Amino acid sequence: MNARKRGPTRRRFLQSTAAGAAALAHAPPQHPEACGLWGWAELRYADGLTFVFDSGEWGPPYDRREPRGVSEHDLSAEDREKLRAMPDPEPLVSFPEAIRTRKRAGGYAEASHRCATLLHLANIAIRCGRKIRYDPDREQIIGDEEANRLVHQPMRAPWFA
Repeated sequence: MNARKRGPTRRRFLQSTAAGAAALAHAPPQHPEACGLWGWAELRYADGLTFVFDSGEWGPPYDRREPRGVSEHDLSAEDREKLRAMPDPEPLVSFPEAIRTRKRAGGYAEASHRCATLLHLANIAIRCGRKIRYDPDREQIIGDEEANRLVHQPMRAPWFA
């Protein structure tokens, strides 16, 4: 991760913690190969930051916590100053423009990976039908081998990693 470009406040949000994260889902039993209808998924970081995805497709709506907005005022005064001191991010470059100008396309790969990981964890919790705990440093699910097999699934031929 390139800490110099992101600045201290953003980096702290994106970096992993040893305590990890947990995912809990409310959904009917799923087919092992795919995720079908689901109600909601709750993803909680060790520091208490919680994301909730509510599909509205199945079952009662999410009601475990009250919705709460998040703003700059949730940060300490020191972190607000760091945030204000950060330069504006460079505009995203489209793929054709990146080829012409030899600049990097898209956004920050690490930030995109962390965002996609949240959705994958929700999918795994739905497919397994139980709460899972995740170690973002090792990128593995803790203490659940069945769920852990869904983290790095083998690719079908002719694809490989």
